[in-house]
Amino acid sequence: MKKKLEFELAQGLLNRTPQISVDIYYEEYKKDCQFRARSTNAREFYEVKKFLEFVGRKNISDITQEDIRRYLARFEKMSAKTYNGARISLKRFFRPAIERGYITKHPCDGTRNQKISQALPHFFTDEEFEKIEQEAAKMIDSCVFPMILVARYTGLRLGELLALDWEDFDWKNNVVKVLNKPFHTVKNRLCRVVPISDDLRERILPYIKLSGICFPKRKGGRFEHEGPRRDLRKIFRAVGIPAKARKGWHEFRHTFASRLVQEGMRLEEIMLWMGHSSMQVTLIYAHFAPGYHSGIEKLA
Repeated sequence: MKKKLEFELAQGLLNRTPQISVDIYYEEYKKDCQFRARSTNAREFYEVKKFLEFVGRKNISDITQEDIRRYLARFEKMSAKTYNGARISLKRFFRPAIERGYITKHPCDGTRNQKISQALPHFFTDEEFEKIEQEAAKMIDSCVFPMILVARYTGLRLGELLALDWEDFDWKNNVVKVLNKPFHTVKNRLCRVVPISDDLRERILPYIKLSGICFPKRKGGRFEHEGPRRDLRKIFRAVGIPAKARKGWHEFRHTFASRLVQEGMRLEEIMLWMGHSSMQVTLIYAHFAPGYHSGIEKLA
């Protein structure tokens, strides 16, 4: 669509792109996003609204690359993650405008994400996990305990856990299917199948149902991300784990991958189970592998 429009413009076949107002396009964009996680939309809508107020343009086609650069310049002294988050929100905002022919060139072209310093993954020790598990088991009015078990033994992301239904478990083959759904998209859209250990199956047996949401709110319906995050912060405080030193639910994912590497699992299999888009992502766990350091003795 983009190349076709640019060609027609160059040949004089089109006089101009449609003059769609910013307000009308913003409402179209919000409708396109209605099936995404509410927390994702809240962050992105907030960023887009700030940008539109900053540039003050009337029509979507009036927004330029220079507008984008001026706006992103406000984030250059902030963290790379903050800068990239703002840029990614704007990239997603303008993508449908190109598809619908409202603009022929993406305003974010010519900008790049900043490089983020990579840190080694943190994971829970056996002692920490035992304390977390014991404290979670006390929260009988919450589904946080079985949710922690599934997170620890499958490496699922928080959004994937919240999207799970009991129908996604195949008990005959001892696997759980991580699927794209109308209300949830798996990261990179990579569906996958993760094996279930006998230990996990036995431990969540009291919670298993034939169908329905795996980890619902007390009054029914699916949790947003903040509910389980809040519960986990309470657990961290109770067992003496500094919350600021942790990444919350994602640390169970790191624990899952790190332990698999320590047990000698092939990185290729771990990449598939984790749903990583490339081996480069999985390699951050390579230093946990048995014999990782042994080659250094060859320098002797």
